[in-house]
Amino acid sequence: MKLWQGKRYVLLTALVLDVFSVVNLIIAYSTPYWYISWPRVYSGFRNIGLWEACFAGLTLQRDPTQKSYHGCWWILAPELYNIRGWMMPRTYWAYRTIP
Repeated sequence: MKLWQGKRYVLLTALVLDVFSVVNLIIAYSTPYWYISWPRVYSGFRNIGLWEACFAGLTLQRDPTQKSYHGCWWILAPELYNIRGWMMPRTYWAYRTIP
């Protein structure tokens, strides 16, 4: 009987963690932006989400073309290829591919 109680606790813990994971996944996919620039500080970066990034005159020193980015762009747009490493570090790709 004690063996069954131990399995029940493991099953209950797994169920609670699974429900928690699904809720977090739904929140992550339903929110439009994951990071938002602080409004009091001027930055060319506005916000970034799962599929879209918005800029307001962003120019990076590492960008060899020194292009200024304005407006909202699809995250995998060819125009953003030069700044993709800055915009989406490896941890961002890991969070994006886990589900």
